[in-house]
Amino acid sequence: MEKKETKTVVISDIFQCKKVVTRERLINIIHDIDIIVLSETWEVVDVRNFSINNFQIVYSESKFNQNDGTIIYVKNSLNAHTEIVKIQQIYLLRTIVTINKLTIGITACYRPYASDKEKFIGDLKIFYENRLQCDVEVLTGDINIDLLDQNEVKLIEYLNILYENNMFSYIDVPTRKKEKLSLLDHFFIGTKNRNIDKQLCINSYVFEAGLTDHDIIFLNIKNNLLQNNAPKDNKKKITKINFSTLLKDLEGEEWLNILQENNSENSFNNFINKINYYINKNKRIIYIQNNKNTKIKPWITMGLISCIRRRDYLKKQLRKHFTENKIQEFKTYRNILNKLIFNTKNEYFQRKLLDAKNDYKKTWEVINQASNIKQTNNNAKIELVNIQGETILDDKEKANYFNNFFITIGEKMAREIDHGCPVKYKPKNNNNQSLFLNPLKENEIIININKLKNKAAPGSDGISTYTIKTIHRFIIKPLLHIFNLIFETGVIPTAMKESVVTPVYKAGDKKQTTNYRPISVINNFAKLFELCLKARLMNFLDSKNFLSKRQFGFREKIGTEEAVIQFVRVVVNGMDKDKKCIAIFLDLAKAFDTVDHELLLERLEDIGIRGTALLLFKDYLENRKQKVKIDNILSDPLTVTRGVPQGTVMGPILFLIYINSIYNIENFSGEIFSYADDTAIVFLADTWKDVYDHAEGGLSIIKNWLDTSLLSLNIEKTHFITFSLTLAGRPKNDFLKIHNLNCNKVCDCSLIKRKETVKYLGILVDQHLKWKDHANFINNRLRRLIYIFYQLKNILTYKLLLTVYGALAESIIRYYISIWGVMVDDAIYGIEITQKNLIKILFNKNRRYPTNLLFKEVNIFTIRQVFLYHAVLWVYKNKKDFQNSVVFTNNLNVPLYKKTGTQRSLFFFGPKVYNLLPNEIKLSKNLNKFRKSVHLGRNVFLDKDSYHYCFNKGEPGPSGAFVKELALSLFGAGTLAKSSVSGKATNRFKGAVAKPPLNPTKIRAICDTYEHYLQKHGCEKSLISAEIKKVGFYVGSKIADLNIEKKPTSKKNLSELPNMSEPIKIDNESSNNDEEESD
Repeated sequence: MEKKETKTVVISDIFQCKKVVTRERLINIIHDIDIIVLSETWEVVDVRNFSINNFQIVYSESKFNQNDGTIIYVKNSLNAHTEIVKIQQIYLLRTIVTINKLTIGITACYRPYASDKEKFIGDLKIFYENRLQCDVEVLTGDINIDLLDQNEVKLIEYLNILYENNMFSYIDVPTRKKEKLSLLDHFFIGTKNRNIDKQLCINSYVFEAGLTDHDIIFLNIKNNLLQNNAPKDNKKKITKINFSTLLKDLEGEEWLNILQENNSENSFNNFINKINYYINKNKRIIYIQNNKNTKIKPWITMGLISCIRRRDYLKKQLRKHFTENKIQEFKTYRNILNKLIFNTKNEYFQRKLLDAKNDYKKTWEVINQASNIKQTNNNAKIELVNIQGETILDDKEKANYFNNFFITIGEKMAREIDHGCPVKYKPKNNNNQSLFLNPLKENEIIININKLKNKAAPGSDGISTYTIKTIHRFIIKPLLHIFNLIFETGVIPTAMKESVVTPVYKAGDKKQTTNYRPISVINNFAKLFELCLKARLMNFLDSKNFLSKRQFGFREKIGTEEAVIQFVRVVVNGMDKDKKCIAIFLDLAKAFDTVDHELLLERLEDIGIRGTALLLFKDYLENRKQKVKIDNILSDPLTVTRGVPQGTVMGPILFLIYINSIYNIENFSGEIFSYADDTAIVFLADTWKDVYDHAEGGLSIIKNWLDTSLLSLNIEKTHFITFSLTLAGRPKNDFLKIHNLNCNKVCDCSLIKRKETVKYLGILVDQHLKWKDHANFINNRLRRLIYIFYQLKNILTYKLLLTVYGALAESIIRYYISIWGVMVDDAIYGIEITQKNLIKILFNKNRRYPTNLLFKEVNIFTIRQVFLYHAVLWVYKNKKDFQNSVVFTNNLNVPLYKKTGTQRSLFFFGPKVYNLLPNEIKLSKNLNKFRKSVHLGRNVFLDKDSYHYCFNKGEPGPSGAFVKELALSLFGAGTLAKSSVSGKATNRFKGAVAKPPLNPTKIRAICDTYEHYLQKHGCEKSLISAEIKKVGFYVGSKIADLNIEKKPTSKKNLSELPNMSEPIKIDNESSNNDEEESD
């Protein structure tokens, strides 16, 4: 019987032990261990002193210093091969073991602290490039590179090289606590298959044994790869609908039994029955048998298969009759075929990526497929244990158990809540306006059908959105009748209130129902109806300005970024005014599942939803049925008694209405920012004592409101941050109390803990707003792409590589960058290194290739340019929040922030960099034109000099990109060819009669823009005059050259050229004519 797991232990600094390590003591520590690694072993004089029974020993000795040396013990029972590899002055011990048909390569080393890190990292890269990778690769030992020092440049390079080989750290806590906390002992694990770690069970531990000043690290790898190797069915079941015959059948249908029915329930049931009848009539089930003609890969066509067979035939003929002609024929055909396969594969993935353009999940699926990364089975068998600890085997019983849990969890949580005291709200304007459900028209239904996602999962009726979109012109009339009938009667058909739930594993023990999230699906006709209902409800709410401006969830044109920006703005403004600031981040447990229906209906009626509309919403919430689906087995239906319907269009909007009163609580001193149930509350005061009092008082009010609303606060996951610019300004109190309204100050009320960093809406907010933790988070996400890019660089075309970079890497960099891009240089520098590494890998460039040239060559933004770009876009969209400058009318007044820390914010930096833009760009009439102009001129306006200038790091001289970039940004690529300023190459192509694209008006605009740019950068007048003169001569000479080339130049032609050594004078008439020509 083969062994299924291996256990490895690493002990560092063995000869600096606090206690004597006898052989017996070591044996006690390593009981049931398969591989032991000791580092800093010094010179092994007599190997017998180090021997352990049942273990083979391999050791290395370096002459770097007396403390060097590594020993590996491997159990005799393991099938292992060990070798010694030398890197500069450092020796690596490499052991390859085979466990349950899985090869594990363990590389152990000790890197002396004084050795050259750069050489070690470079040689480590060469080592892994030239090493045949095992199924699982492990790098371990005392490397003397601190993984906790995230801003250390050599650490970033070290991590990037390991991520290139798909190796990730499995130790994230300090292993040495002397002087300062550090993580010098590493376990990096990588696999051939990026997802194999999901199929393996890998656990790591840190154990403080007290032997040395380093802790002992353990690793346990359990191989479960062979446990689920059930034989696969070679037949694939496909259901195909013949839409041409289906459309013919529907074309002759009059729908009389539906249009003449006045009961919405009967009308919708008749409609569904008739649709299913026609679909079943025109569909067929096909079973595809895997055979020789089956496509090996999805991009391999039958034509390619024929070509491959022809290639193989030529190869056989060549073996039989070896001649030069046959060799040449085979090689030519093979090369053409390889190129054809490569192009076909690229075209296939290009189409797939374009189809998944706005879908991050689908983009990853395509890239995983392109990089030959296997996907784990998301439909793996669910193992479930009931309350008594008994394993549930039957799928039907599992489905019923899940369904009962999902239905009752909200009711159980509500019963545990103590009903709070009545809440007082701010006075509101009396408004007797009521919601009226306007009748639908055919055009509105068609528009909403187009909004349905093409590949959305069908509900219990099995009718897909693709089918609905294909047959929509024949079903508009019955749908219009049914939906208007619902609006008139307030009765929703039962079939539209049915949902199918799939349990999706989150984290933790897979055998516990609490670790699964319910993903609910309703039928697509119900979604279509709810889109029509939502439009009427949202118009009504917007007309009353009902939803708070502090609620950013599920609203058009606003989202998580706006929520975080407004939250950070309040904190920054408070700190700049020397206010003490506390932010509390609330975590509501199962918020959507615990909404009380009676309270929701009361709040709907309170805002003006009355009569038939209220009856409709009441019917919408009542008698909703839910089933759970596991492996195509459905549970028995249960009635949902609590919560807003999930997986629906209306559910999120009803939740916003339910919690909206939280923003109107009377005598509440905090500012609330929410995205649905993700809520942050900011309190400001003059002293820490006052702000703590305000926070505890406000938290007590919020807790009471939650109790009266029957919502549960998860106290363990609710935290707070005290914001300060420095560590010295941080208060000592680490807890806040959630007082009951009537309790004394001396009480045992619940406590919430202070955190230095909290993740809020996807961004890591730290106590100093320096964003270093978020920078490390971004950097780690980017590093995980390095291995993917290595796989893709030789597969995809140049254009497709750009698409992949934009979809994966730049999307990570771009996310919230307008907020965190103001971080200090040492934090952003680490991301810059990883970004450069990614680009060089993706476009197959040498490590030392000049990155500034590469960015321009591939037309990619640097991280600083991405920040500047999004900063000026934000300012342009929010210009109304800033006052215009008195001196420069097109400029904005930069808010006065007196502290250096608060100046590192979007609200100071944004308008400052915006003012550097030329007036022609700032006066853009719409956002698209502004965005395009800034994008084209990024190398002029969004350069590193501008970045440092806005942080007051001196006055930079002129940027070196010049006129070409300026003109391109001002007038666009259509006016100016990229090959030359004058567009000479373009005009040569068009012919001798072509007109030069530049004229005196445009030359003047270029000079004015460049002059404005130099002034903003603080250049002296003499330098500005010289630069403008150079610009004028350069552009003028280009036009002169072009005119000379077009035809013999007359004196008249030369006299028409402007004198670039003096200011250009343009009369009104010529100016107007030029403007007409340029348009």
